[in-house]
Amino acid sequence: QAVAYDIKVNNTDIYLTGYIEYPYMKQLFLGKFDSVGTNVWAETLGGPGTEDIGKGLVVTGEDVYVVGQTESLANYLTDTITLKYNSTGHMQWYRLRDEEEGNSIALRPDGNILIAGDIGYSDGLFAVEYSPTGFLRWNTIWSSGGLDNCMGIVAGQVNFYLVGQSNSFGSGDFDMLLITFQSVVTVTPPPETVTVPGDTDVNITLNLIGQALLWTGFALLLLILILLIIFFVLCMIRSGERVVTKTKKEKPKTIVKEVPVTVYKDRVITKEGPPGPEKKPEDDPLTLESDIDDAPEVGPATHRQFKKLKIKKVKDFMSQTPEEIVEQLNKNGYTRLKVEDIKRMQTEAQLMLDIGPLRVHDAVILFKVGIKSRSALAKSDQDELWEKVQGVVDDTHVRKFLRWSNLEPTYEEMADWIAFGKEALKSTD
Repeated sequence: QAVAYDIKVNNTDIYLTGYIEYPYMKQLFLGKFDSVGTNVWAETLGGPGTEDIGKGLVVTGEDVYVVGQTESLANYLTDTITLKYNSTGHMQWYRLRDEEEGNSIALRPDGNILIAGDIGYSDGLFAVEYSPTGFLRWNTIWSSGGLDNCMGIVAGQVNFYLVGQSNSFGSGDFDMLLITFQSVVTVTPPPETVTVPGDTDVNITLNLIGQALLWTGFALLLLILILLIIFFVLCMIRSGERVVTKTKKEKPKTIVKEVPVTVYKDRVITKEGPPGPEKKPEDDPLTLESDIDDAPEVGPATHRQFKKLKIKKVKDFMSQTPEEIVEQLNKNGYTRLKVEDIKRMQTEAQLMLDIGPLRVHDAVILFKVGIKSRSALAKSDQDELWEKVQGVVDDTHVRKFLRWSNLEPTYEEMADWIAFGKEALKSTD
């Protein structure tokens, strides 16, 4: 499946941007076509388990600018991405903005680029100006205090205008929004071009040679450092292998499967020492009164769409059928989530509601291995559960929730999960 969000024409050339959808992946798409519809070139951006979407573009001369959203390059969740290509499809540069979704792009008369979109963490709007070289000239934000969406931006000689919707004014669910920004001043000075008297071609050539030698020396030092690190790691590995071999010879039949446990703030730890650092900041267990963004798989984009449907708490989400939710989302033009996706999210949420200590990625993994209730978890065998989990940790959907190595499940954690399930089952007796 492929979807186009924007189209621009430059002389006889046609440019499209949007996304191409694969299983568990959407890749940002930029394509150039001739006047009869023949594809001249196409570029994509994205990776397994992520969503990258091109939402707007402008074309000026030999330059093509694209704005959209990215997960594959994001620091966390979804970021705004702005890219510049030349007319032959080669990327010149790209810029990211954290936890935002770029929706629209415009060209100013002076050749600078305006970007506008939504802010995921505050429900407000943002606008940014870049120079043709990708230099950030200024940025600004606006929020009504409610839920705001930016749908488009238009640039004038001095002013520029944002259009969208907001639920903070009037009597309806959403009202039309028009914002005028006047005389925006550059807050970051552009780089200066300095001409040094007496420069000659010879001096310039010598300077370039000197720079080349400097960078070559730096590269050699870096290579030596990398080789030393590799050598050190190999030595540590060999040393570890010798220790393991010795231990196995002394105690060939010692296998520990059960370790005494102690409860620490609803977390199960071994008695070998105090509780180690949490794999993520410790949150309260999920409840029906929890905010919807605490539920499994509810990122900024989904959270924004749920708020439009007045799904603000977990109880609002769990009280509706998947078919009802998807129907409402589709009416708002949001087609990313299908009925089976909502069913999965509700099942994962129910797991977290029933089993307090479970975290989001725990619930995602358990659903993937077919465990959809506390009773099923309580009846699991540690070895069998571990084998199943090992078979799904590299799944593209699961990997989205295991982006940090300290979230990788361990064999000991299987015993914790089973104990949590048994404890939850007792509480219902």
